[in-house]
Amino acid sequence: MSASAAAPLAEREAAAASNPKMSSVSLEIYPELNGGSDDDTLRAVNEFVAGNPAFISVTCTKQDHEATLRLSVKVKELGQVAALHLLGGDKTEEEARECIDGTVAAGVDRVVALRGDRIAKDKQTCDTVKLVELLQATGKMAEISVAGYPDVHPKAASETADLEHLQRKIDAGAQRVISQFSFNADSICRFRDAIAAQRPEASFSAGLLPVRDYAKTIKFANKCETKVDESLRNKFESVSREAHDGLARSVLKDLTVRLVAEGIDIHYYTLNKVDHITEAWLAATLSSNGA
Repeated sequence: MSASAAAPLAEREAAAASNPKMSSVSLEIYPELNGGSDDDTLRAVNEFVAGNPAFISVTCTKQDHEATLRLSVKVKELGQVAALHLLGGDKTEEEARECIDGTVAAGVDRVVALRGDRIAKDKQTCDTVKLVELLQATGKMAEISVAGYPDVHPKAASETADLEHLQRKIDAGAQRVISQFSFNADSICRFRDAIAAQRPEASFSAGLLPVRDYAKTIKFANKCETKVDESLRNKFESVSREAHDGLARSVLKDLTVRLVAEGIDIHYYTLNKVDHITEAWLAATLSSNGA
């Protein structure tokens, strides 16, 4: 790492140490498939180590559990806390048990329990509530996280039904809710408050996604049925493509600073890169310390 990169990391580490009440930060990474190497991803993790991430979650790319577990173990070998993403929507209950047994045997004791986007139609699959119950029953989990949706899950019958389903996941043993990515701080805060009103024991992390490619981000948001405010669209569409990177950094920084001021933990969907995130977390840390 260059000296110029090391300086802000050291600055952030000192700032975080001076403010023990600072919101926590966590990262999501994914395995490199199709012959790719995880080395670059692990280097990115190392670059953010001074940010003291509470955990690093490893998402299940192309439903490849073995690749997810392998990278989770590598994260642990770096001295970091790994949280493995485990999907139930493509597995029977027995298949889920086998994956859980392998996860425990590998020494990974944090799991993000999810349904997944691809639901198997040729077998009785393991729903997320049951998946959480199976994880909790091992007695080996330090923390179980589940997903939550500030803009309501696209397949939920209503906002009330969506929150009730989330409550069932918490009652089954989940200790943390990680939100789907959102660009609206007010929506995130309202969602945090709605969870706290019903299940105050649950921790909450706001999922934030860097806008590395505006067109791809909008396409992904549309696929996930995540709202992107017209004001944010206008910001990007009113400037040249050359200006997008600076604008994206500013958007992520402002959102991070606002949410940290609200006492909300942050979970970054890194896209396996940390430069935007490093700047945003430094700004939030310094702001929290009154710098």
